[in-house]
Amino acid sequence: MRSLRATRLSILSAAAVALLCSSAAAGPNANGRFVVHHDATLEYSSACDSIPPVTDCESLTPTAVADGTDKLWFVFAAFPSASSQVGHGFVTYAFGLSDYDPSDLIMSSWGVCSDDFLEITVNDWPGPDSGTSVVSTNCETDLLVPIYWFVTRAYASSSIGLTLNPTQDQSFVTCWASSRVADVAVGFGTMGFGEAGSNPCP
Repeated sequence: MRSLRATRLSILSAAAVALLCSSAAAGPNANGRFVVHHDATLEYSSACDSIPPVTDCESLTPTAVADGTDKLWFVFAAFPSASSQVGHGFVTYAFGLSDYDPSDLIMSSWGVCSDDFLEITVNDWPGPDSGTSVVSTNCETDLLVPIYWFVTRAYASSSIGLTLNPTQDQSFVTCWASSRVADVAVGFGTMGFGEAGSNPCP
């Protein structure tokens, strides 16, 4: 009998390979976005586990105070309504961080929200113009789901924009092993510290 570990590795490997393949046509995760959220009531150690339920992208807060203390913020994957996303679900995602000044914004900690995952990072992640690709054994089917967290100290008003992973142009890979499809995100949030951030909600 095949071990659970072997099964998980097989899932991770298949999805990782799919992320390297291009998609010929829009798939069920088309029109997805990466958006950001800061909740000042959450402690740093709580990470993704203690985020209050969020069902509306418009209710996310893309702005934090720039006071030199640790600020916990999150990256969410956001998709249009279920009626337009038949077969929606992803097991792999990839995004990047835009150019920012690491003397003003210091990344003190970061991590993935999934329990079982393989993460491949590039360009000194999470530094400026870097990226990450994450393959999970969890099929995410919600239309708004937290996928990553950061703790950042801001010593001056500045911002960090999300963007495509600099080494690939796919953002989401479907869960279905029989037909892996990769889609590209169409919008990226900006986390503001001491200045207004923004989210391109679906």
